[in-house]
Amino acid sequence: MSIEKFSPKTENKQELTPEQIRAIEQMPVFPNEKVELILVKTGLKSVAEIELFSDTWEGQKGEKPKKISQDKIREIAEDVKQAGLVAEVGEPEEDMVKRIKENIPEEEIKPEDEIEQKREKIRISVAADENKLKKYLEAIKTGSDTDLGKLYGFPESAIKAYQKEREGKGSFLLSRSELPDDKKAQEESLFLTFMIAKDNPEEAMETARKWAQKVEEVNPSIYREYIKWMREVENF
Repeated sequence: MSIEKFSPKTENKQELTPEQIRAIEQMPVFPNEKVELILVKTGLKSVAEIELFSDTWEGQKGEKPKKISQDKIREIAEDVKQAGLVAEVGEPEEDMVKRIKENIPEEEIKPEDEIEQKREKIRISVAADENKLKKYLEAIKTGSDTDLGKLYGFPESAIKAYQKEREGKGSFLLSRSELPDDKKAQEESLFLTFMIAKDNPEEAMETARKWAQKVEEVNPSIYREYIKWMREVENF
């Protein structure tokens, strides 16, 4: 499948109309991706990614590759357009996943208990406008962590700390799981989907708080769906 771009018919604005909210709400994507789209549309992020996956197959068993439904791709493309965003559908990739044989306790899992499976993956890059989409695709090509971090809406302290670690200057980052229990207990901490600068966790929490407040303000249903998904599905 060739790379395809699609854009909204109307001018992009940061305020979501009821029709745009409905387009995001009904989209057949994961809750975190709906949240990302709201943050892009409201200007708290410049870009987001939607990842689509086919069913898995096992090549060693002679199973044939499975494809992502073209109808699903078209449906999401139309919903993104109706949400007032622009996007580009990437080329299909082959993704490798590992599945554990059933009824094996986690602490007893051995390498031979892992079953390798393949699936098709397609990325849809979504942005607030054509200019931001172009910058994002260029940043991916050049591998600019700084540009990507800014486009993703990450706090400045996190971007700088990540760059230092990439340069081998030491350990400057921590994950949400490493935060004090009182911080993790705060619901907005579930929006900490990026690595946190050790020297400035307050900036990370403030970013997560802004994201959480905006999503809940725009659509409480998507907000609740996301919180439940992060706690139960991702065990976050």
